Amino acid sequence: MNPLLEAILIESNDEVRRLLQKIPLDDQTNLLGQSALHLAVSRPQHLELLLESGADVNARDRHGMTPLMYATATGDSTAAIRLFIAGANPLLQNTLYKRNALTFTRFQGHWDTLMDLFGFIKHLPEVSRHSTDDIRPWLGCGALLSITGDEFERKLQHLQTFLE
Repeated sequence: MNPLLEAILIESNDEVRRLLQKIPLDDQTNLLGQSALHLAVSRPQHLELLLESGADVNARDRHGMTPLMYATATGDSTAAIRLFIAGANPLLQNTLYKRNALTFTRFQGHWDTLMDLFGFIKHLPEVSRHSTDDIRPWLGCGALLSITGDEFERKLQHLQTFLE
């Protein structure tokens, strides 16, 4: 493993910062195709350093997974929202399952993360009241289509709370 990727996993901010000055970000991947940003999803202090250094927020690993997909699949709302702010595209699909970041959230059962993301989008300053009304049916349909079986009643209540 190269020094930057190793530092993301086990080192301090100072070491990561030092290596970012020495090693170009664009050619830093491991055997799974994971970039430094993929690995930093679980390390918020390193995630911020990499974003400030211009890391590609839509970088893909060997299965087409982006750092945003990693964050949503693990239920990390804070990292997911930070990546979204940095320009990560939530609609990109991975190559293995053809799923986007929101579907990974759903398949892993991270409903709180899904609601955090929807809530973040809903309250963006540039989203006017009119456009929020326009996206509510889409958010509702997407969430309803993803609810199955015994989960339906409980998760429908979450959705209704969000849409109110």
